[in-house]
Amino acid sequence: MEEGLLPLYGLDPRGVRDWNEEFQVVKDFPKETFVQRVQRDRAVAKVYNDFLDAAVKGAVAIVGGNLTPLNPNESAR
Repeated sequence: MEEGLLPLYGLDPRGVRDWNEEFQVVKDFPKETFVQRVQRDRAVAKVYNDFLDAAVKGAVAIVGGNLTPLNPNESAR
């Protein structure tokens, strides 16, 4: 599915991601050996970068007025 056909604005099409849970899981990866530390650091970086990408896309969508507000009856500021 292309982003141009169905813009997701940072949302994951597989469902809502629990960023805190993902980050806590990868932070708990073992780190006794060099290989384990490298794998852990790569996993932490992936979760961080995925979150950052989703947050930026979401912020751009909010500023652009492309998302429905949580409180549509409140006046715009």
